[in-house]
Amino acid sequence: MIKQIHYNKPQIRSMMIAAPDEVAIFGRGTGKTTGILAPKSAQCYFRTMPRGTGVLLNATFTQAFTRTLKELIRGWQMLGYVMDHHFLVGTRPTDKWKKMWNWQGPFAPPLDYKYFVSWFNGSVAQIVSQERTGSSNGISIDWIIGDEAKLLNEEKFKTELLPAN
Repeated sequence: MIKQIHYNKPQIRSMMIAAPDEVAIFGRGTGKTTGILAPKSAQCYFRTMPRGTGVLLNATFTQAFTRTLKELIRGWQMLGYVMDHHFLVGTRPTDKWKKMWNWQGPFAPPLDYKYFVSWFNGSVAQIVSQERTGSSNGISIDWIIGDEAKLLNEEKFKTELLPAN
């Protein structure tokens, strides 16, 4: 069964332009997380950078786990990805899952998967919060997405996270 997905004009524009750096300033309920961040992260980061490491940036962990992550997951599911099948959240991949996908893991695998989303192609996304100073220091990353930019600390973003990219 083919499932149709409806995207609005700002979401379609974002997909068509496919800018490597994008700031989406749209009104509430425009679907920035499910219709822009989810497709962009699934296609541009997870699918085209197997075994890479990215960052899902949030102002706080509360924001990450109560608002942003659930909407990202909803967006990925709209695209046909199934949680605990195509991707795992906050859990170490099992031997069965690794075998199913011939999973080699990221080039720099985490020791603790509590704050990671793991994808079937070996890529991972680290869930990072700005509430802890230096939480992104020392990590090597390939990409960054952030939700609710108005809540992010621009100075911390520039000095702590951008150098890691």
